[in-house]
Amino acid sequence: MLKNKIYVIGSINIDEKISIDAIPKAGETKHGKDYHISYGGKGANQAIVAASLGANTIFLGRVGKEPQGKEAISELRNYGVNVDSIILDDEPTGRAIIIYENNDNRILLVGGANEKVSVIDVDNFLDGTQGDILLIQFELPLDTLWHAIEVAKKKKMTVVVNPAPAKEIPDEILKKIDYLVLNQSESELLTKIYPESQDECKSVINVLRKYGVKNIIITLGKEGAYYAVDNLKGLIPTIAVDVVDTTGAGDTFIGMLVFGLWKGNEIREIIEYSVVAGALACTKENAHDYVPTLREIEEAL
Repeated sequence: MLKNKIYVIGSINIDEKISIDAIPKAGETKHGKDYHISYGGKGANQAIVAASLGANTIFLGRVGKEPQGKEAISELRNYGVNVDSIILDDEPTGRAIIIYENNDNRILLVGGANEKVSVIDVDNFLDGTQGDILLIQFELPLDTLWHAIEVAKKKKMTVVVNPAPAKEIPDEILKKIDYLVLNQSESELLTKIYPESQDECKSVINVLRKYGVKNIIITLGKEGAYYAVDNLKGLIPTIAVDVVDTTGAGDTFIGMLVFGLWKGNEIREIIEYSVVAGALACTKENAHDYVPTLREIEEAL
């Protein structure tokens, strides 16, 4: 059964990317290469994936009034995201400085306007919703996000949470999450277990279910994803790809996941598609500019 809309409350950033052979030491200057500017933010990236695949996706966030903030809104609109609820703020648009060393990345975030998304913004955004999907990440003020989850549950929305960057979640909020999608580091922060095997994934899930989390999906990088949804559980392996850039893999996975939930597909199929979508995102540089199509995903399965 189709949900009406996917409501995304999340960050919008200007991403500045640079590659370097080795991280400079204190006081040292090094030359970088392959400098690139694009528009990102975990919330924006995930919304773009869902909208590009065909979901009715509406976004709440804040950007600065500078030209790049307005361009970021246009970027979302061009991908089919409803941007009517994005607010122009006096603070500058958020920035992410992404430094690539070999195949690893380090990311520095400056929240900017993202940090001004408020409880009032949420109330206005979710006014009139009923039974839709809410997707949130953790690049916004946490009090605002906790309030959003509380409001969503009163409106019988399906709440999907990606706790990235990793932060603690209050017990009373955990039990209100319908789908918790987390990676190994986020699993470790919440449960003190870094899952590498299926048994360790089961241990993470047992801990989280004691707190009342209904459905848990753990992404395992090149191993795929382990899921426990209702009474179903299992490991979904990924596909082999030539990795170019891993930055967008997680956001592509989650965008595909909420698209599948919006469509009302079976959970194993949803996660199979999400794993493949995330893998395909690794085959291109600047993954924000590339969203795998359903046809590409199906051909790779």
